[in-house]
Amino acid sequence: MSEKWVEHIKTGLLIALVLASFLLTGLLWLNQPGEKRSYNPLDAYTINPIYDEKYNDRKIYQLAAPNQMIVHRKGAHYWLLPEEAGYEQLLRSMQSMSVSDIEKIGKVSPDTWRNMFTRFTGVELYFPDDVSLEYADIFFQESLSQHYSISHLSSVSRIWFFSNPEKKQNYVWFISDQDQQIIQAKTDIDLENLLSKMKHPLSPSLEAVPATGKAPWDPANQDEPFPRMFYLPAQPVSLSEKTYPLEDISADAMIDWLFKDPEVRPIPINKNEDLYMYDEQMMTVNKSNRFMVYSEAVEESPGEIQPVEQRLSAVNNFVQRPHGWTGNYLLDQVEDKENAFSEFTFRLYMNGYPVYWKDRNFIHPDEIKLQTNPVENAVNVNKYERSLFYLTGEPQQKQAALPDKETLIKQMSRQNLSLSNVKRIHPGYQAVTTNQQVRLTPVWVVKTTSGQQVWISSP
Repeated sequence: MSEKWVEHIKTGLLIALVLASFLLTGLLWLNQPGEKRSYNPLDAYTINPIYDEKYNDRKIYQLAAPNQMIVHRKGAHYWLLPEEAGYEQLLRSMQSMSVSDIEKIGKVSPDTWRNMFTRFTGVELYFPDDVSLEYADIFFQESLSQHYSISHLSSVSRIWFFSNPEKKQNYVWFISDQDQQIIQAKTDIDLENLLSKMKHPLSPSLEAVPATGKAPWDPANQDEPFPRMFYLPAQPVSLSEKTYPLEDISADAMIDWLFKDPEVRPIPINKNEDLYMYDEQMMTVNKSNRFMVYSEAVEESPGEIQPVEQRLSAVNNFVQRPHGWTGNYLLDQVEDKENAFSEFTFRLYMNGYPVYWKDRNFIHPDEIKLQTNPVENAVNVNKYERSLFYLTGEPQQKQAALPDKETLIKQMSRQNLSLSNVKRIHPGYQAVTTNQQVRLTPVWVVKTTSGQQVWISSP
């Protein structure tokens, strides 16, 4: 046989081997676990039209807004909660305020405290916890950190706007319980005018309760440190127990938005979990408890941490892209970690009240967590964990109530909790899941100075 024909035969065999290789690869691909799906971008465009319109076009100051306002009018005190109309009106005005004549206040006299609590019209802003000045800066259009007096506060416990009728001037106090300092500034907010246009808050009348039991307006306590204040009702608060249906976000919808290749297919880890991988991207989905953890492999090299406002903006854009704000989520905590990594935790609010799942073994709809890291003077979101359930529809309602001040304090005492060791008390919901539904029970959320969190319901 001529050398020419030998070369032709070799070439033919090589082509046959290549074709056989392609055929075997195709057969293996078709027989891998998981079903090949067709990609329809409309399926992932929106999770729920109601939530999409309401929560996926928000600015970062709305995410970082206080979770509670206390309105002071004519000696009475009221809650003003997220989702009330007046809350949003005040939020916009306070966010765009300007300040001047900033000064550190010395010892506040009992007469001034009495005026603040009984005479002056005012609004106190409360965040879920004491916050850094950088955190508080997110909320305001004008940077607070640029002002020397304010920049020295190690933390901000509450921000109190008030109108002084004698001086015909509006002021704002930045109060640090930790530093025992108050920074005062004049502000251009016309508080009396704003509140006169608002509907009366829906909350009952509240009593101001000092954590130490020593009222700052009592002359006998003028040499005492000013205490943390709690606002509690003298009578039980009527608040319905609500049961909502749980809707499910498909894993495919999240993959379509998050992955560079929307055709990535599941690799079963066990009967309850699937793993999705593409290049540096990875996502695990718990099928029985319906939650996901998405992450990207990043180099944990030291980097310069970006301003918290820039990090929060990157997080907001990341969640908005797949229309992931499936409810009213507010920033609950920012935790800075090693190598300039940061973790952001957002909490769900229903009817203005924060939601806390009773079972902490899995990821539930009450929290959404994201992690960021710096990349070339920008911010990268490298981790995203959330439930694939969300609350929707009209709830079933059952009459319930929150305990009054005296009952609450007695129940706290039974759990060895003293007001002097408490940092925050506010109303909320405790959630329990049963049969594709979630029951929200009204509770008092008690946060201690040691970081413990306790829920107290009606006895």
